[in-house]
Amino acid sequence: MTRVFHEQGILFGYRHPQSSATACVLSLFQMTNETLNIWTHLLPFWFFVWRFVTALYITDIQNDSYSWPLFVYMGTSCVYPLVSSCAHTFSSMSKNARHICYFLDYGAVNLFSLGSAIAYSAYSLPDVMVCTTFHDYYVPLAVMNTILSTGLSCYSRLGLADGEAGSFAPGEAVYQAGRNVVSSHRKSMVWGMALASQSQLSSCVS
Repeated sequence: MTRVFHEQGILFGYRHPQSSATACVLSLFQMTNETLNIWTHLLPFWFFVWRFVTALYITDIQNDSYSWPLFVYMGTSCVYPLVSSCAHTFSSMSKNARHICYFLDYGAVNLFSLGSAIAYSAYSLPDVMVCTTFHDYYVPLAVMNTILSTGLSCYSRLGLADGEAGSFAPGEAVYQAGRNVVSSHRKSMVWGMALASQSQLSSCVS
């Protein structure tokens, strides 16, 4: 089993690392290491969709702006489990597919956190904080947090934080480019220090 497919503490139940899309879908009905992960996201997805559609049906969303943050939150509540279940379903198609699936999963999780922040800002923020500077910047900060968290999550999966690029080709290219930049910078520093030392030595001799 390739390291990128291996999960610490899980000894068996892995699907073939080059599974077809059809095989991935059929694995929904087999006992694998991802079966519970998939179904515990897929079933809530349908529940949230049902609640979302029901709320849309009984709400005049065009004229009721107070309900908009609620529907943003409910929308992200539907997107997150769907994307996550798809990520776990199709993550065994290839190494790159596995990385891409989990990149999307990280993005969906953080999108859900943004939806939660929007709903909290609209409905649950303590009265003493309403119309304060904190309230004004709460959602923009939540957007920044979503972007930053997604980026760092994807970055950590590439293995760049540990000094290795793993098996994801774009990450390897970025890593190698970074190494080249650092190497060039170090060489420039060495040459600069050498020239400075030579200049100081010349001034002392003169």
